[in-house]
Amino acid sequence: MTLRVNDNAEVVVRIPLRCSVREALDFVERSAPWLLTQLKSAQCRLSARRSLTDGDSLPLLDERLCLRLHMASRNTTKRAGDELHVHSTSHERSELATLLEGWYRRQAKAYMDKRLAEFGEQFGLQVKSLSIRNQKTLWGSCTARGAITMNWRLMLAPAAIVDYVLAHELCHLRHLNHSAQFWGLVEQIIPDYRSRRALLRQMQATLEL
Repeated sequence: MTLRVNDNAEVVVRIPLRCSVREALDFVERSAPWLLTQLKSAQCRLSARRSLTDGDSLPLLDERLCLRLHMASRNTTKRAGDELHVHSTSHERSELATLLEGWYRRQAKAYMDKRLAEFGEQFGLQVKSLSIRNQKTLWGSCTARGAITMNWRLMLAPAAIVDYVLAHELCHLRHLNHSAQFWGLVEQIIPDYRSRRALLRQMQATLEL
């Protein structure tokens, strides 16, 4: 039996054919503490969703962009000044969210590559590769081989927060732990990392499309 909460804050239970409804209900009841936590988190994300209608304001690091929607025969997303023009075959929210995520991923790759190179050159740290993903519970990660993965949704946060997470993962190239030496190196790169980390924790539920 499996239990999960989807992006619409709905509980989904999967059971084998041989299981009874009573067994399924018992399974859900036993999982109640975990389930309530997951539901609360999903509901927070759901409430933070943007309407994605024409004229909406979208964050991009320290900027705000005005969303402009256009019906078109093919899907494209392009920025023009402080406007983000989305041409799509449908204005259904799911399709718009997919197009916007793709655009934000591209912005994330460009910005984060640049900042990692700048930090790395200054502090003698070299990244092997950078991947942009949509992790559910992580903002970033780093492997022993020097491969860094970052969450595209960080582009919905201020640049100061993004730079903190980048520096955090970059420092794992030297210290693959959270030792005093690790945090000392983070502080060299981001002297006010504690306040930035606290702000990320406050904002994390709002970093959704």
